[in-house]
Amino acid sequence: MKVHRALRRCCNLALIFSFIFGCFWVLQTSSAQAQTRVNDPDMIVIMKNLHQDAQSFRPLFDKAVHKSAIRHTSQERDARDMSLSFDRETDVLMQNFKKNRYGGEQFRRIMEAAEPIDTVVHTVQLGQEVTTQWQIIRAELHQLGLAYGYPESFRYPIGNAGPM
Repeated sequence: MKVHRALRRCCNLALIFSFIFGCFWVLQTSSAQAQTRVNDPDMIVIMKNLHQDAQSFRPLFDKAVHKSAIRHTSQERDARDMSLSFDRETDVLMQNFKKNRYGGEQFRRIMEAAEPIDTVVHTVQLGQEVTTQWQIIRAELHQLGLAYGYPESFRYPIGNAGPM
């Protein structure tokens, strides 16, 4: 009988401790998530910066691709088309977000357009200026990815400059 009461008391204490610990964990997790959330005006600023950087990146990228080892090939045409598509998608994302405050699906399309550009930047010698500009864009994509809960899916880590 005494063992049964001691066991019951021990289980009750464990249950109370688990409840208290669980409450602290939930509060800590929700406050950490609140700190990483980006508000709408900041999202618009990041999207505007991304679009402006994509616009300035495109002519640099196109010129560098035209001077690279893939010049006058279908790879050059594809790379130039990718940069044009990426530039346009960033504008669509920003405009759609301004209208309806959402852009998760559009952001996914931007990431799909960015991944092959990232591969070209890291596998074809395009020069330091193109690589540096792309790293800035990657950082902006990373910020938006965190806000949308979109996992980073680039093959090459940020800061890995690839061939110059």
